[in-house]
Amino acid sequence: MSDSIAVIDVGSNSIKLLVACVDELGRSIKALYSKTIEARISTGINNELPTLTEAAINRGTAAIVELYGLSLEHKPNKFAIVATSAVRDAENSGEF
Repeated sequence: MSDSIAVIDVGSNSIKLLVACVDELGRSIKALYSKTIEARISTGINNELPTLTEAAINRGTAAIVELYGLSLEHKPNKFAIVATSAVRDAENSGEF
């Protein structure tokens, strides 16, 4: 498919991949592939000083690597990763 995009959505509990494209008429989005991995990266985060645990970073990174590899099988033209506030607001988000 031309003009397909792969998006990985890093959530607090699950990390999801969607590969999609616009249909032939340009009227709707057609999902080509999707997969969800339960990584639970928010486990152990407290509200006062939100910090991702080493185990959570390892689980999240492994899930992203796996999903990225799966996305390449569909040859997307574009790729994006978005992350939940659990990642964005963590004190050690740069490590992730």
